[in-house]
Amino acid sequence: MRTAIKSCLHCGTSFCESHLEPHKTAEKLKKHKLINPVKNLEEYICKNHERPLDLYCRFDQTAICQFCTECDHKNHNTVPLEKESLQAKEKEIEENIKFFQDTFDRSNAELLDLMEEKHKETERRGEELIRELDEEIVELKKRQSELEQLSHPMDLTQIISLLCNPIYTNRSKNISISALEHGGILRKTISQLQSVLDEKMKEAVGRELRSVQHYAVDVTFDPDTAHPELMLSDNGKNVWNTGKSQKIPDTPKRFDYCSCILGKEGFSSQKFYYEVQVSGTEWDLGVAKESIDRKGDICLNPENGYWTIWLRNRNEYAANDRSPIPLSLKEKPVKVGVFVDFEEGLVSFYDVEASSLRDDGSSPMGQHKFMCPALKEGTVQRCNAEWPYVEVRRLAVLTQEEQSHFEETMAVLAAAEYCEHKTCPGCQTFVERADITNLCAMCTICTAEKGRTFHFCWQCMREWKGPGPRSDRCDNSGCTNPDIEKLAKCRYNGHMATYIFVCLSRSSVVM
Repeated sequence: MRTAIKSCLHCGTSFCESHLEPHKTAEKLKKHKLINPVKNLEEYICKNHERPLDLYCRFDQTAICQFCTECDHKNHNTVPLEKESLQAKEKEIEENIKFFQDTFDRSNAELLDLMEEKHKETERRGEELIRELDEEIVELKKRQSELEQLSHPMDLTQIISLLCNPIYTNRSKNISISALEHGGILRKTISQLQSVLDEKMKEAVGRELRSVQHYAVDVTFDPDTAHPELMLSDNGKNVWNTGKSQKIPDTPKRFDYCSCILGKEGFSSQKFYYEVQVSGTEWDLGVAKESIDRKGDICLNPENGYWTIWLRNRNEYAANDRSPIPLSLKEKPVKVGVFVDFEEGLVSFYDVEASSLRDDGSSPMGQHKFMCPALKEGTVQRCNAEWPYVEVRRLAVLTQEEQSHFEETMAVLAAAEYCEHKTCPGCQTFVERADITNLCAMCTICTAEKGRTFHFCWQCMREWKGPGPRSDRCDNSGCTNPDIEKLAKCRYNGHMATYIFVCLSRSSVVM
């Protein structure tokens, strides 16, 4: 079957290439109108006259043949169908172009409006971001400045405030931290706080030690008081336990049961300080009254006239009271300093090499401890094992508010006990006393605010009155030290002497 290539409107049929040949050669057939092949050829032929529809009546708006113009469409406005089709196509194209142009213009306008709105929104958001970033930069610079202060001397409550009240920005407050990460940060923070407290304590005690070393005295051991097992060096500065009794006279001054010895020099007023180099597994060290009993077994406590510390079992240290008070030492002391202040009624012991305060005869010193309250199995005795603070904090399940309050209180207590801090009566900030022997303390903040030097009394906590420095009292009424009052009423006032006291079991000391 061959494919049609043309349709003839006069013949009313379609022709292939070979059958179309007569329409190209025969004169009559050459006048026939050929169109591209169509299936519905009858629609292109007038039904009334069976002639090609080659005209278009604009009046009736329909296609007609040549014979239609002589009857039904006579005198109507007619034009060739091809011309009308071309004009219609041109009009349709123009309409389409206009439609697409209008659509494009409308879409373009909407797009421009949307872009303008987005641009304005972007500008607004950009301005907000710049403002937020500027605020964060200010906050971060403030935090950086506060953190840099950690490397300088500062109030411990300020450190607690920095740790417990962190500065959050709009971005950092939305950051979530897992419990594991928070625990690590918390332990690191507590560790840093402990380091700061330890360093602060060492600095304060170092200053205190240097101040009391001005009262150093030269002492030697008194051979007339030495127990028979004790051996002295020729210069009287070194003593050790030989384990064998020597044949020496038993005098009223000599210790006959405990391996003890006194210093040759006695002191009855003011202040004095001495240092002793210790070694061995057991020793006692401190000061004693001249009137102590030197015969038989001795109970070392202040009621019997002894203010001492001791070493037992190689590493068990204690301050001697009615019952020994255990001392927690980080290092084994090699040289111990002893300071006595008669006016304050104070006996203090120092680890000279570590420059950290170990015990104070008038106030509880040492680290804050958490002791296990459980009872030992089958007994009524407490376990008393020491719990690390980090574990106590983890197990306590404290709220953030309770935790912050607890740590701030600890810092305040540490500042008050370890670092010689007190609250200024003028501005309520902590002030550190540089010289523990001087009750006249200066507050730099009040001095700057008042435009004059502001001093207050470390004892009565009122603005200082009278001349300074002084170690007993200021001129405010009621400013008294109860310890001094006790000494003033003591029947041995003015006549009691205090001697260096050393007791050796399996040790030696060097003055």
